[in-house]
Amino acid sequence: MKSTKIIFFLLITSMFLLPFINFATAAKTPNYVGIKEGDEIIWTTYFDDDPIEDYFEEAGMSETFIDNYTDEMFDDEYDKDVVGWKIKILEIEKEDDDDGDEYVKYTYKLYIKEEDGDWEVEDKKDKAKIWKYDEDVYVDMAYFGLLSLVIADNVKWGKLAEELDDELDDDFDGNDESAGAEVETSLFFFMEKENGISTFMNEDEEDFDDWTTTAQYNDNGILMYGNYAYDDDIIFEFELQYRIVYEWWWAAVVIAVAAVVIVVVIIIVKKR
Repeated sequence: MKSTKIIFFLLITSMFLLPFINFATAAKTPNYVGIKEGDEIIWTTYFDDDPIEDYFEEAGMSETFIDNYTDEMFDDEYDKDVVGWKIKILEIEKEDDDDGDEYVKYTYKLYIKEEDGDWEVEDKKDKAKIWKYDEDVYVDMAYFGLLSLVIADNVKWGKLAEELDDELDDDFDGNDESAGAEVETSLFFFMEKENGISTFMNEDEEDFDDWTTTAQYNDNGILMYGNYAYDDDIIFEFELQYRIVYEWWWAAVVIAVAAVVIVVVIIIVKKR
């Protein structure tokens, strides 16, 4: 009887560990796809057009141009009042390819949320692709920093950052004859981060401030944290809900298991 109670207790407790366990995806999807049908993914978001306006003012653009550009860009799901995005994965299709580059297309529903508001449907059905990791494919995708909300779950970030820097060195080698004049050294840099990359760019240090991006993903290829900033002022930002759980899941599991062991020991001692 005592053993039965202990086993029952362990089974109940283990249920609380399930969110921390990364189960394999359905067999019909390739192993580089870390999402599955029915998944709901939530990000807290932040959007601000002020840094963009600052940049265009420094570039000498007219007020009319600036207003038209920002009004069009910061609209709907990118509106400054929006504080959250949620996508629900409706369907994951079979693997396909484009000129030999494999990908999986998925269908999702997009919800947005304003401060103190409820979730509202923004797009009932939209599609996106998860490209199988290939250095050339991801170099093209990552050339300006952020990639996508969901990507392959096996990206080799160190090699990708090196390849991106190599591509830039080729474009800005200081002696590009096709440009008809000497080209200055690139002020665009890629740096590896844990499960991601960051970028730094300054097109002209005398006239402009720095552009920076950060993109970090969890083990399922879901954007965990991403931002885009000018002069350290964030233009947009995404942070995965329960990000701390994804970053410190191993610690949570260790603590939970330790707690179970302690409780079991206490029960056994008391029953003696």
